[in-house]
Amino acid sequence: MPLEIAESDWKLLRKFNKSALEHYCQAIIEEAGRLCGGAPQNSHERFLQLYRLVEGKDKELGLLFDNMMRRSVAIEHICALRGHSLIMDEEFSQFSSDLQERINFLLNF
Repeated sequence: MPLEIAESDWKLLRKFNKSALEHYCQAIIEEAGRLCGGAPQNSHERFLQLYRLVEGKDKELGLLFDNMMRRSVAIEHICALRGHSLIMDEEFSQFSSDLQERINFLLNF
C-alpha cells in the first residue's frame, strides 16, 4: 500500500481541508459560547474554563492542521480529519474508491 495519493484525491483534500478547518473552528466557537453563557459562576471561573478550552483546542488544531498539507502525510491527515468527523460522508465519498478503502482500513484497524 503506497503512501502516495492520486492527484485528483490531493486536489479534493486541499478543498476539503479548508472546510474542515472552518467546521473545527465553528465547533470551538459554539462550545465557548455555551461555556460563557452556561451555569452561573463567577466571571473568573468562566474565564479559566474558557482559557483551558481554547488552549487545549489550539494544541489539537495544531496537530490536525499545522504542516499537514503535504502529500507525504496526506493519508495521515485524511485519517485525522475523518477520525474527528471533519470530513463529512458526502465529501469522503468523492475520494477515489482506493483511497476510501485505505482510509477505512486504517481507521478500523
